Amino acid sequence: MADLTPNPEGVDQLRQRLDELGATPIGENCDGAFRDETFRLGGVLLRLTSEYGNWRVTIAQTSGPYFPASFWVAALDGELAVPDPPASQEDVVQIADRLPELVQRASEVSPAVAVMGAHYSTSMTDRFT
Repeated sequence: MADLTPNPEGVDQLRQRLDELGATPIGENCDGAFRDETFRLGGVLLRLTSEYGNWRVTIAQTSGPYFPASFWVAALDGELAVPDPPASQEDVVQIADRLPELVQRASEVSPAVAVMGAHYSTSMTDRFT
């Protein structure tokens, strides 16, 4: 089936950067307006997902849960607060620019990412109770 999702410049930039750094594609699924691609780069997994052309990046260490790229960028910047918004298409460009740093520091910043994930999960639960 043809890929019907547009590729904003940031998505192509991220794919190019992943290729330059030697990332291994480990999964791809395309179903009309939905697309999901997963890459391994060092000890990091990156999932690039599109729903109706809205692209998101989630990242995990190979042994952990996926979190939005914005959480990882914030942690690389020394932040502990959940970014606002927690996920956006701008994350695609931001993480493309910082992939080498992310791979190098993933173990170091993953505890901060997990804290943000716990805070975000709690805040979402509080909204619906």
